[in-house]
Amino acid sequence: MRQSQKPKFYLFDTGITRYLNQTVDLELREGSSEFGKLFEQFIICECFRLNEYYEKNFKFYYLRTKDGAEIDLIVQKLGKKRILIEIKSKTEVNSEDLRHLKKLGADIQHKERWIICNEKLPRLTEDGIKILPWQEALAELFK
Repeated sequence: MRQSQKPKFYLFDTGITRYLNQTVDLELREGSSEFGKLFEQFIICECFRLNEYYEKNFKFYYLRTKDGAEIDLIVQKLGKKRILIEIKSKTEVNSEDLRHLKKLGADIQHKERWIICNEKLPRLTEDGIKILPWQEALAELFK
């Protein structure tokens, strides 16, 4: 696995992103790719905001391979397991949504694997991946 070295940049506000992309006047539809991108941006910005607010000193990373496989967010808590997070705006996560966490997570030791999404209830897959509604995920991450 070859890792990409490109940084990611997230604007602090999804409305600013829509304005700059000239999509602010278009209806934002749940389930669209734009909704998914903005949901990811929202979750990551909330993680940065809550990290500062609660003075947690977590470190945030992401992983993208040369072939395009990606883990959206890696959270490193001092002295704790890394949390590998895939962010999905879906209301129903399926096995295809787990593939990057399974594939890339296999090469990372001392980790938990989460999917943060819009499902109503938390659950655990057979592979030990936590699927969490976004509100519960943020509450658990920053408790």
